[in-house]
Amino acid sequence: MAALGEHVRQAGRQRAITEDVLAELFQHGKRLLARKHAVEILAQEYGYAQPTAYRALSADGKFAERLVEKDGLLAWRPGES
Repeated sequence: MAALGEHVRQAGRQRAITEDVLAELFQHGKRLLARKHAVEILAQEYGYAQPTAYRALSADGKFAERLVEKDGLLAWRPGES
């Protein structure tokens, strides 16, 4: 498993949040998180800006089809292998 933040820091540049980052964050569908907590983790441990994290986790964002929200918690829907 990659070290936290390894996906972000490459030659001092911040990259866009990817499916791999979110899959890791949500432990490939085994972890549920409140959106606010997920944003905090993405900001503090992975180094992403909070607005970037909120956009990635939004109901109409880039990963909307892979995120499931129930009772205020988000989960990752793993893809087909």
